[in-house]
Amino acid sequence: MDIEIYGCLAYNNGWQESIFGNGHGIYAKSTSGPVYLRDNILFNQFGYGLHIYTIAGPDGLTNLHAEGNVSFNNGAVAFRPGELPEREHPVRRQRAGPERHARRQHDVLLA
Repeated sequence: MDIEIYGCLAYNNGWQESIFGNGHGIYAKSTSGPVYLRDNILFNQFGYGLHIYTIAGPDGLTNLHAEGNVSFNNGAVAFRPGELPEREHPVRRQRAGPERHARRQHDVLLA
């Protein structure tokens, strides 16, 4: 199945859980693809702007492309007891890496 999400504006999505904010601008996974996430603008989500994930197994992420997306200020509207509201950095790289589980990096999460 071919999927493309192109040119969307997603903002102010999500809800407040008891200890963190939840809800993302785009929440995607693919075990076959192709999936294209292109030129979207994502901001002010309670969770991540762009959350790409997989469930452990042999397929992982297959044929999923994130290109030209802009994501900022995500996670900043959520409240975590005992913490001050976060200031987000406006630029995140769209690639998997050691930061994949860091709750303070809300703009792009590749898990």
